[in-house]
Amino acid sequence: MPNQFLSGGTNWKQVASSGVHTLAIKTDGTLWTWGRGTFAQLGDNTLISRSTPVTTFAGGTNWKQVAGGDNHTAAIKTDGTLWTWGSNSSGQLGRNPDTSLRLTPVTTFAGGTNWADTATGEPEELYTLTGGYSHTAAIKTDGTLWTWGRNTDGQLGDNTTVDRSTPVTTFAGGTNWKQVSSGGNHTAAIKTDGTLWTWGSNNNGRLGDNTAINRYTPVTTFAGGTNWKQVACGDGYIAAIKTDGTLWTWGTNSSGELGNNTAINRSTPVTTFAGGTNWKQVVGGDRYTAAIKTDGTLWTWGIGTSGQLGNNTATNKSTPVTTFAGGTNWKQVACGDGHTTAIKTDGTLWTWGDNGDGQLGDNTTVDRSTPVTTFAGGTNWKQVFGGGSHTAALNDDGTNKILYLWGSNSSGQLGTNWISQDNQILQTFAGGTNWKQVACGDGYIAAIKTDGTLWTWGQNAFGQLGDNTTTNRSTPVTTFAGGTNWKQVACGDGHTTAIKTDGTLWTWGVNANGRLGDNTTTTRLTPVTTFAGGTNWKQVAGGGNHTAAIKTDGTLWTWGDNTYGQLGDNTSTTILTPVTTFAGGTNWKQVDCGTFHTIAIKTDGTLWGWGRNQVFGIYTGTLGDNTTVDRSTPVTTFAGGTNWKQVSCGKNYTIAVTSGTDPTFFIS
Repeated sequence: MPNQFLSGGTNWKQVASSGVHTLAIKTDGTLWTWGRGTFAQLGDNTLISRSTPVTTFAGGTNWKQVAGGDNHTAAIKTDGTLWTWGSNSSGQLGRNPDTSLRLTPVTTFAGGTNWADTATGEPEELYTLTGGYSHTAAIKTDGTLWTWGRNTDGQLGDNTTVDRSTPVTTFAGGTNWKQVSSGGNHTAAIKTDGTLWTWGSNNNGRLGDNTAINRYTPVTTFAGGTNWKQVACGDGYIAAIKTDGTLWTWGTNSSGELGNNTAINRSTPVTTFAGGTNWKQVVGGDRYTAAIKTDGTLWTWGIGTSGQLGNNTATNKSTPVTTFAGGTNWKQVACGDGHTTAIKTDGTLWTWGDNGDGQLGDNTTVDRSTPVTTFAGGTNWKQVFGGGSHTAALNDDGTNKILYLWGSNSSGQLGTNWISQDNQILQTFAGGTNWKQVACGDGYIAAIKTDGTLWTWGQNAFGQLGDNTTTNRSTPVTTFAGGTNWKQVACGDGHTTAIKTDGTLWTWGVNANGRLGDNTTTTRLTPVTTFAGGTNWKQVAGGGNHTAAIKTDGTLWTWGDNTYGQLGDNTSTTILTPVTTFAGGTNWKQVDCGTFHTIAIKTDGTLWGWGRNQVFGIYTGTLGDNTTVDRSTPVTTFAGGTNWKQVSCGKNYTIAVTSGTDPTFFIS
């Protein structure tokens, strides 16, 4: 029977299930995932399955709609941006040309802030975003329909069988698409004129056009009509509701998933055995179906071997039955491979069925057990940084500024006064509620408190902690320079750079390639000033083997390794002291460094990049200029524009956000 979250709360708003993982959004806008995580489909920066709900690595309180594919997930925020994560083997994340698995949410190559979400929260309008076995479909606010991912059976509807790693419009085109749903290898969608269209695999007649021929472009069902209201795709079949409240099903029926009291496949729409004109919402799973009527009752039918029908048995049903929990206050339901999740009008969340990967979220892997929620984590996270294999984040509720850490602790980088792996979210041994800024290096952390003191901990083989030793520290220590006037700190690969409130710039740690900028290659165990000196340094960033910084006069300076042109001075010569980039200028605003590339924004809002643009033949297009050519002088990104607001570099990728009423995130 269905089981209620014992401490799950009454503020669940939308739920989605696919494959063997579950996704849900609360009324506070937080997004939670649980179940199988072996393909990163949970988005929590791991490949670990979770038996209790966890938030995605992206966090936030502005998630509006979520959909799950077999091993990937897609979600839309209230700002209209579309995010994907998990398996990307067929390009289902829409990243072009990258088909790498993603552990955390990323935006699609198409970008934009006009991906449609649910306007009213009514169940039949929840499916402007949908995930199939290995493909994704979504509708924009302008009514255009976009698909991407696997296309072996024409499920993208673009008149080809070519996989797409970037969103493409269907062959049918148009700006009047209203709702879409994806199945195993097929897709169905409804237009604003009430017509229903299907395409992709037609095995067992799942497209409903009275044939078994695969369709590479959208076709209407044999039933035709202009009064289709909501459609849902199961693994090998389709179910849809008309505006008159009747429910129709067609396609594979081997387990009774069509609900018409037979096990015969249907290539044209038929009504369920239950009949009636009061069906409100229908969803399809793997060989079973769930639907809610306008009277609030919940009905299920099809395969029931894992208890996914919720009727206190493990028996297949070829006609609709009510769940054992009964009731007339069911609001929304979602089906996975073998588990079901539903929300009641009181905001409670219920799950039942298969639980082998913890997809019921009850902290067990036992079928039909009672789910419980985990530590919710709060909704006031302000800043997060990722190190080599650890993470640090600042939590600011307006009064307390607490620093939390989690991940690898092999060098004591979590600052917990012991060295071990720990999957919990922890505070440093120093504790305190006055942390202001944090930066992560490869195996170590540096952070500044509101009192202006600078603290470091973790790996210290090259003196990157600045405490005049090479001893790893599992608790925070102050640098040898001390002082209470530290303003900003940045970590590179074994070296640290920081600016004081008096505008002086200090560096320490490994100095191979001259990354400390002191005109030597001597490793420094304590902070030293750069060769350029001065008291007008404004912002600094550390790369793998190089450093970049901006002065208050708007000039941009770089130094260190220059093998790939990452210093931007039109050479590949290593520089031991700060130099200005070839682009020059006095209007640089913000800079950040990756391992071998540099990205910066000017005060006019333009975004520039230089350095390595192809890494190991896997990560390409680091500079975002639509090429994989290394650049030794700054170039603008392919996206262009004058509204770039902030940029951040990962090891081999770049993230930037635009300003304006519709801010957009770009990742290259």
